[in-house]
Amino acid sequence: MHLQQINDINIINSIITNPDVNGDVSDDFSVNTKLTVLPNTFEWLGVYDDGQLHGLYALVPQNGTTAEIHTCLLPHFRGKKAFDAGRLLLDHLFSKYQKAISYVPEYNRKAKLYAQVLGFTVEGINRSSYLKNNRLIDQFLVGLTKEEYLCQSQQQQ
Repeated sequence: MHLQQINDINIINSIITNPDVNGDVSDDFSVNTKLTVLPNTFEWLGVYDDGQLHGLYALVPQNGTTAEIHTCLLPHFRGKKAFDAGRLLLDHLFSKYQKAISYVPEYNRKAKLYAQVLGFTVEGINRSSYLKNNRLIDQFLVGLTKEEYLCQSQQQQ
């Protein structure tokens, strides 16, 4: 398994608009929205295993030390392989940044668990900030520092 930079907007759109991904990652205003240009600050990393693309991560720098993660993994790739991919992503992210964050809508319990198993902790709640099925819901801000990640990695060895 490896991560590889993706710059092809059609490949990115095929993942983010996949019906099995889109419902998990889109609020009411962005369902099935395709990118028309690639934001030049995003880093798009495809997750490849056995020569096949199984999803992607988008890294969005917040400043010089922090990057926000957006996760778009296809359903067949969730579970143990997703955790392995997440660790690859964090190895990559922490080679450039000191802090990783993500926002997880309260309805997406699997995404919250995924983040927590990777070592993230809930750092706050962004109240009534996400419209899903015509209802305003909260989002959890989850975060992980490089120091925490390196400590966890050493404990696992």
